[in-house]
Amino acid sequence: LADNPDIPDPYRMKGMEKAVRRIALAIGKREKITVYGDYDVDGVTATALLCLALRRLGAVTEYYIPERHNEGYGFNPQALAAIRQTGTRLIITVDCGISEAPAVAAWKDEMDFIVTDHHQPPPEIPAAIAVLDPHQSDCGYPDKNLAGVGVAFKLVQALWQHFGRDADELSGFLDLVAVGTIADAVPLVGENRGLVRWGLKKLCNPGLRALLRVAGQESAAITSQKVAFFIAPRLNAPGRMGNAVTGVELLLSEDEAAADELARFIDQKNAERQQVEQTILAQAEEQIASDPPSSCRPLVLIGADWHVGVIGIVASRLVDKYRCPTILISLQGDTGTGSCRSIPGFDIYKALQNSQDLLLKFGGHNQAAGFTISASNIEAFRKRLEMFAKEEIADITWAPSINIDAWLALEEIDQALVEELASLEPYGTGNPPPVLACGSLDLDGIRQIGREGKHLQLIVKQYGTSRKVVAWGKGCDAKEIAGIGKVDVAFVPELDVWQGKTAVTLKAFDIRPVNVSNNSSLERETVAKVYLTLKRLNAAEIPVQAAAIAAAVNRFGCAITWREVLLSLAVLEELGLIERRKGPDAPYELVALLPPPEKKIDLMRSETFARYGRCNISG
Repeated sequence: LADNPDIPDPYRMKGMEKAVRRIALAIGKREKITVYGDYDVDGVTATALLCLALRRLGAVTEYYIPERHNEGYGFNPQALAAIRQTGTRLIITVDCGISEAPAVAAWKDEMDFIVTDHHQPPPEIPAAIAVLDPHQSDCGYPDKNLAGVGVAFKLVQALWQHFGRDADELSGFLDLVAVGTIADAVPLVGENRGLVRWGLKKLCNPGLRALLRVAGQESAAITSQKVAFFIAPRLNAPGRMGNAVTGVELLLSEDEAAADELARFIDQKNAERQQVEQTILAQAEEQIASDPPSSCRPLVLIGADWHVGVIGIVASRLVDKYRCPTILISLQGDTGTGSCRSIPGFDIYKALQNSQDLLLKFGGHNQAAGFTISASNIEAFRKRLEMFAKEEIADITWAPSINIDAWLALEEIDQALVEELASLEPYGTGNPPPVLACGSLDLDGIRQIGREGKHLQLIVKQYGTSRKVVAWGKGCDAKEIAGIGKVDVAFVPELDVWQGKTAVTLKAFDIRPVNVSNNSSLERETVAKVYLTLKRLNAAEIPVQAAAIAAAVNRFGCAITWREVLLSLAVLEELGLIERRKGPDAPYELVALLPPPEKKIDLMRSETFARYGRCNISG
């Protein structure tokens, strides 16, 4: 790491030298250090990382994670008083603290503070011994996208330099950095990309290995998607459902048996979280049904004693469905706790700033934030938010879309392609996996899978090639899709290993029906696109497979169905422009170009175009 140009010198971060000097003093004087973390995966991994590193340097270290439901995010007076009573002289925050100027000022005569955070700084920065946050306006650190665990790792990296430790030892912490970075959905570019890539090479933390075992993924190759789908939700569950201490203890555990026991407990908490999530989602949907959202009005939904650890997940699901900023408020007595999720282009943090006089506390990012509010201010907050949204969103409606990187024939989706795409890992925010698509696939089988048939599995075919498609969370669409003969599928291909056998599976993002009505028209431009594509493919005078033509046309930026390809080929054959013949491996059909005629081509000479051409279809 020391000589890697993608990993900047930690001392380029403002406050680093002061932080290292104060920690070195505490280690030398045997002063007690308390790491004050957050209850999400970023905070939990950062807390474990810093505790493990400080203990390896000989520090006297404890940690504190506030309880989400009763204490909430950041400092609270009772927690700080309890920490001081344990003899703590130095508090180091991870993934929090940048908004805690009043608390630091109130306790600076009792304890010293070092703040490490990655959230946007407010106007007033805490008067701590040192503040490490690359978002500070006068911080010269080049990478502003670090997660909280990333900032904590930079502190550890600086401490290793200060104490002259072997830089290779730092690689043992990178699995924690990778998991926290992926879970916090920061862009996987620049330094983050390098840290995650190295961290995923070998997950050596006993707690992380135990989570993989309970998820049935211990023998599978570890990718960023595996972390996001199997590890992060489980590691988040204790903090959402009760106390995140269990997650920290899991990551600090060095005993495999103890780690397995903690992992099973966490897995149970994750199952409880899923049940609570479904209950809140159903109640939120009832409120929406009575007052549907408009294109520029945020959803503000309120529920008595909704679980504050789950409302953020539900808000995300509602954003995806209703395409508008969504805020869920859990009302407990006279106080509400809100969790916000937004749409691209609408800064929810800025929206909260616009209403900060109505809020008790708030913080977050442009797409996700949280706050507390007095119940008496909720209606005024709703109106203020709606006025702000009208100005910011205006008439723009956000509709989720899928950017297709390449249209391919089904036979092209093989193990070699999946392994080639794996070389582009790690995937995540800022570096999404390539999304592929196959058109006009025959639907050969469909069934619901998973608990209560929540997910969907299809078998699709195209000219002798068959693949399995899995659509997570789409089980409710089974009846609608079952009546469709042909489908287009947008997906990411994955390798599925079962009982020693490896097969390619298509993880679907979207499945749409293909209109195969005989009344469909054929455009002149479509025939031309097919012909021009054939000329490109036939440049080496090698006949091409008909099954690959639709994929090739789409790859060149023009959407086309398999039926349109077949009609266009018929037109071109009737006009003497191509020759179609059976390939050596039936049922593949080969298409070869013939020398073009010298005179201008009249499409109306083709019986197929005379029948299906748009100019000959009435109505």
